[in-house]
Amino acid sequence: MRRYHAAATALAALALAGGAQGQAWNENGDAGNLPITAQYVVGSGPLTGISGVLSPDDVDMYVLEITEPTQFSVSTVGTAFMDTQLFLFKPDGTGIAMDDDAPGQGVLQSALSSAFTAGLAPGTYYLAVTTYDVDPVAGAAEIWADAPFDLERAPDGPNPGGSVDGWIDSGDEGTYTITLSGTAFTAAPIVGACTLPSGACVTTTQTLCQANGGTYQGNGSECPKGACCKLDGTCSLLTAQDCAAANGIYGGDNSTCGTTCPRQFVYSGGSVAIPDGQPGPTCGSGPGAEAIAEIVVNESFPVSSVSASYYIEHSWQGDLVISLRHVTTGTTVVLVDRAGSNGPECGFATDNFGSVNPTFFRSIDSAAATYDVGSPGAPANNASGPWKSENPLTAFIGESAAGPWQLIATDWSEQDTGFINAFILELGGPSCYPDCNGDGALNLSDFGCFTTKFALGDPYADCNGDGQLNLSDFGCFTTKFALGCN
Repeated sequence: MRRYHAAATALAALALAGGAQGQAWNENGDAGNLPITAQYVVGSGPLTGISGVLSPDDVDMYVLEITEPTQFSVSTVGTAFMDTQLFLFKPDGTGIAMDDDAPGQGVLQSALSSAFTAGLAPGTYYLAVTTYDVDPVAGAAEIWADAPFDLERAPDGPNPGGSVDGWIDSGDEGTYTITLSGTAFTAAPIVGACTLPSGACVTTTQTLCQANGGTYQGNGSECPKGACCKLDGTCSLLTAQDCAAANGIYGGDNSTCGTTCPRQFVYSGGSVAIPDGQPGPTCGSGPGAEAIAEIVVNESFPVSSVSASYYIEHSWQGDLVISLRHVTTGTTVVLVDRAGSNGPECGFATDNFGSVNPTFFRSIDSAAATYDVGSPGAPANNASGPWKSENPLTAFIGESAAGPWQLIATDWSEQDTGFINAFILELGGPSCYPDCNGDGALNLSDFGCFTTKFALGDPYADCNGDGQLNLSDFGCFTTKFALGCN
């Protein structure tokens, strides 16, 4: 199983704020996974430790100073309890050394010595920590070979001289502390907004921006923000990249929470068992019975957009066909169609669609790719984030939202089974903001609807988009009501 995180899909805001405590550094937020998003270990004096957390398939990359190349060492032995890997890179992103299992110690943690740094000049370098088997690539080719495991190695993979631009394969999760010697904190860099060729914006240095083909917007400049509608029902003003990292729906640059977020409906039932598929000589021999999680929408408004987010626990992703059905109209859309399979093939052997909120798997038309062979990030255990629906969700647009909506999982192969554990349906409503109840008419009931949403803390009630619910939102709503719908 392989997954490739291209730079454009793995970008996050550069974390600069202090996480230093004495001679140690605590990960500040989530450290980035590439040089352009790596976390600067800002401070002064010797650096003896870095502590952080790796989520599944995560990579934490840090910028630090090697002050004494002949005394350099880093290790997770005795300070991490998962199978780790350590990678050291030059300022241009090319590899110096890596280790999986510390040489001669019979452990699954990692250690690097000065064997490959003694001849280097003191200066700024990148240190990355992952769990096994998350490996760096350049141009989709691995920089290091997978083995041997218990040996410090210079780059020896298919692309040993490439600059890291992504990571492949799946890994574990856990906390770590890296012990270091011969290293020091680094000075805070001068940064600004960088627009990359993909259109993504990150905060980084001018040098790194230009090295990645980006357009630097100037020292101190900031990436634009907009409404980010999150799966927990809240809305925040974030950059597009931070919103993606939060598994939110981005409303566009300069959009406001009060006018952007779709209505959210949450499945409140228990876990639904997915019956096993039919036995047969090949995968895909026949479907088992449907597993259904149902949400009843009691509001009536014309649907303008649809997304479905869910956590389906299953030990073989490629077995499942996942669909969304609007029972009232009979419209059914396939969201995932036996990922990794084109017929009798077994498909992806990885586990689960999503995990606990907010790391759900989200089916949405605006995503870049379907979850299938050749898509960046697929396959992966606990696959999450936005993925394009197998068939367009636009089939629901224009229908009345009212009635039952069903998330359906069907298993097409025997042996592996699972459960639908969670399901959130998000429906875009009318474009006319003051038509709060979506009935197509502006009247007093819209004021009652607005008052109710305000009392419940619904982000819809943040009419002026300032991130707070207060009396000024009532004035804003009254003004928009008076202006009517265009």
